[in-house]
Amino acid sequence: MPPHPDDFESWEDYEAARISYYSNKAVREATQPLLEEIKKLSGAKAETEAQKVFKTFEKRQKEFAKTHSDYMDVVSNLEGIHVDASVEQAIVHSALGPEILYELGKNPDLAEEIAELPPHLQLKEIGKLEAKIEARLEAKKLAAAKPTKAPPPPNPVGQKSDGRKSIDDPNLSTLEFFTLRNEQERKRWGDFL
Repeated sequence: MPPHPDDFESWEDYEAARISYYSNKAVREATQPLLEEIKKLSGAKAETEAQKVFKTFEKRQKEFAKTHSDYMDVVSNLEGIHVDASVEQAIVHSALGPEILYELGKNPDLAEEIAELPPHLQLKEIGKLEAKIEARLEAKKLAAAKPTKAPPPPNPVGQKSDGRKSIDDPNLSTLEFFTLRNEQERKRWGDFL
């Protein structure tokens, strides 16, 4: 709404407000078509990005379902459980999205607990679940790794300890030290002592 002269104490203030109002209005009118075009382009780009992400997620689901024949049945346990949109996006964007859904479908009580949390805590719990799945997959990968063809490690050099204390042991008592030293001397000199 344009300024009215009665709203100002002086004519100069009114003129300044009027000039500002109409210049801002002209700028808005001139840039409006450009802003709408930018919104359309960014909206179209965002839509194509979303389609790519969704197609990638569907591809991951199909790959996961090949190894888990009950995938669709298990995931159907999640119907009626609603989480925040940011959590849905996190699952869809995750490389382990189908695995996360499968875990939640196998444990619907956990899914309901997560759904009852505030959005930021929902994301945190999904992150924890993803980390557990990653650790499990890494453990499987290590277990399935072929054993190395390297030779067994060599035996240690030197003689094995017979359980006796060494004269060089700093924890020896004075009596133990002199007893061990006397044994050394007897071995060395024999009956000459």
